[in-house]
Amino acid sequence: MKIHMHSFVDVITNSSTVIYTYQSGCVDTAKAVIKEVLELEGRVKTVEDLFYFGVFYGEDSYSDYLPEEIDNLDSVARKEKFKSIIADIMQGKIEKPQWMKEAEGNQRESDSFEEDTFLHILPKEEKYKPLIIKLLSFLGSVTADGGSDG
Repeated sequence: MKIHMHSFVDVITNSSTVIYTYQSGCVDTAKAVIKEVLELEGRVKTVEDLFYFGVFYGEDSYSDYLPEEIDNLDSVARKEKFKSIIADIMQGKIEKPQWMKEAEGNQRESDSFEEDTFLHILPKEEKYKPLIIKLLSFLGSVTADGGSDG
């Protein structure tokens, strides 16, 4: 499961609009919301016992850095492979691949707008999947786009 992270307008003037994409703190906030829901139900497990969390760029943001074996896949297979890689990273099965680190590092060094980021929450048990689907649906119900000068 993933959700497009909300953006907020930081500065609006007569000549430009600047929008910053929220990234830091979203995992802790999602954990806090889920913890509250679990506490209402009297659950004794922690959020970390039940879910994996991660924040990643969207697939398109990594497209210039994909290894050939992934880049050569058709769009459906590439999307599935990307989802699988993210799940494996979140579960600690693999380290983040170098091509992902390179894409993220290059983006941070550029002058352009920050890439779209997505909060991913992966339930460790199937019975918690509906909760995550509803939470991510709620969080994704508002969107904002980049800004412009002019």
